[in-house]
Amino acid sequence: MPKADLKGKRSGRLVAVEPTDERKNGKVVWRCACDCGGVALVISACIANGQTKSCGCLTKEGGRRSHGGRHLAEYRIWRHLRSRCENQNVPAFPEYGGRGIKVCERWREFSNFLADMGLRPSPRHSIDRIDNNKGYEPGNCRWATSKEQNRNRRDNRLVEFNGIIAPLAEHCERLGLKYSTVHQRLTQGASIESALIPGRAAYGSIKKRLSHYG
Repeated sequence: MPKADLKGKRSGRLVAVEPTDERKNGKVVWRCACDCGGVALVISACIANGQTKSCGCLTKEGGRRSHGGRHLAEYRIWRHLRSRCENQNVPAFPEYGGRGIKVCERWREFSNFLADMGLRPSPRHSIDRIDNNKGYEPGNCRWATSKEQNRNRRDNRLVEFNGIIAPLAEHCERLGLKYSTVHQRLTQGASIESALIPGRAAYGSIKKRLSHYG
């Protein structure tokens, strides 16, 4: 029997993020994000029927609380993206909130952010906006490495070569060329074709790569 897809389902303060490989009493255990910033492992039935409503913070409302979720990298990333969009005192504000980049209403709660984005694939990944002129919202964000993010910078140069429009760095990688060398040729007035294929000898060395281009 296929397991129920509970991703995004809310139960009190909890939102189901992803199933784990664990089982308890034959039930799938889900990783859930709590509105307080905590994370809880909850069996599927308790999410579906709303029995479990928090990471435990509801029972600690009157006392000292310590939420492990606040030590998650994803929680820190969420706090930082909100800060640079909403806090005029942080150095990054002019490039974010100062030019109209906002955090959508849904993502003002950490649990919703984590439910939509999931856990980052590795420590090398951080959040990246696909369209840099749009805000932090579902559909416009992904977990990406520094290399992927550098290709997505607003000032990254997009060029057309061999019928493909892509960042100059990507063309260089496809052809096995040094970005700095190609960039220098372009600043000296070379066309994109002569910068990427500067001569007959060079053409011969990358002919095979061109045949499989794209």
